[in-house]
Order: sequence, then structure tokens, then C-alpha cells
Amino acid sequence: MGKIIKRIIVAIIALLLLMSAGFLLWAQISVYPAFPEAKAVYERAEKQDDFVVFGDKKSDTAFVFYPGGLVDPAAYSIMLKKLADRGILVLLAPMPLDFAFLDIDRAKKALGIYPNVKKWIIAGHSLGGAMACEYVKRHPNDFSYLVLLASYPAESTSLRNSDIKVLSIYGTEDILDREIFISSAARLPSDTKFLEIAGANHAGFGHYGPQKKDGEAKIKRDTQQDITVKAIYDFIYSR
Repeated sequence: MGKIIKRIIVAIIALLLLMSAGFLLWAQISVYPAFPEAKAVYERAEKQDDFVVFGDKKSDTAFVFYPGGLVDPAAYSIMLKKLADRGILVLLAPMPLDFAFLDIDRAKKALGIYPNVKKWIIAGHSLGGAMACEYVKRHPNDFSYLVLLASYPAESTSLRNSDIKVLSIYGTEDILDREIFISSAARLPSDTKFLEIAGANHAGFGHYGPQKKDGEAKIKRDTQQDITVKAIYDFIYSR
């Protein structure tokens, strides 16, 4: 009986290792790669304590960004640099295996690195935004602002009674989970600001794509991102 149990345990361990290896391989080959121009901006940026840094570290305003699931974080570099050029310290948070749910509390590390920052914003695209919502749920006093790009809180994550100020930006051509996105508004604060960008799609918030099941954009990627950057800046400094 002892030998049988031992064989079963060994077989289970072998199966788990095989499944893990398969998942790692799948994750690696499924990533949406960043366009070369975005990759170049990413590679020139400073890397510090698990973050890619854009902008002035002496800024009193910091923006922590969680990438979308299976999207090369470098894909967001161009948009984030534009935001940083407006005087905001931007901290891009690459995630393990490009899944934000594997390190939801990554933003917590940033709070201790930049004590001069007075205004903190957490943000994310798609899955990254959902995990940013989860972070706010877990740590309601860490951030004053939340920015969601083509994203929404999970069914288990309600921020309805939160004091955080929320901006949700999405495109008219983004057809991913449209019905869920609409119903998710009930889990956000009642004063959440929504911005619909005409002609924008899901992948247009980064320099990658096309993304499976996404709609076709009717505006240029740079236009979508310029509108997004301005909206984020106005949102932060209008309050």
C-alpha cells in the first residue's frame, strides 16, 4: 500500500510539473509583442525596483500603471511617456508572465520609494485595470485616483462605497465583454467619470495588436492615446 501511495504522489507531482511547464510555454508564445517603436522607448527608460520609470522623479504626482494580460509592457511606453512629459512621474509595472493577477500588490512597493509624492494614481489597461481595482479594494487608503482603460472591476470587487476618484476610458469599437463592462458600472463609485472615445478600440491604448475579438479602430492609434493622455491629465488636475 505504501508503494502505491508513493507512486500516486510521484505521478501527481509529475503531472503538476508538466502542467506548469505547459502553462509557462503557452504564456510565452501567447504574448502580444510591442511594436518596435514602443520597444525602443521602453529600452531607453530607467528601470528601478521592479518599475520602468518615465518622467521626473522629483514630481509630487505619480501614476502607477498595470499592463493588460499577455501584453508586452513595452507596448504602453509611448503613451506613458507622453503622460510623463506633462510633469507626472509614471511607473510602469511589468508583471510576472504578463499577468497582473500574479502580483496585484506591486503598486505598494512604489509608495515607499518616492516619499516626496503627494498625489498617487493607480491605473491599468484591461486585466491590469481589473487588478488595479482589486488593489484599491485591498488597500483603500493608498491611492486617491484610479484610471481604467478598457477595463472594469471583477464581479467580486466592489468599489461602490470607496472614496477614490475614478476615470474610466473606453472606445466605441471595443467589443470585448461589452455587456459585462456596462453592468460593472454598478461596482464603481457613483461619481465615476466615463469617457467614450469615438472610433477607438481595445488594443489602441498600447502599441501592439491586433487583439483577438477586438473591433477595428476607426481612428489612429496616436489619436486615441493623445485623447487618453489629455483626459487623464485633466482628470488628475481638475480636482
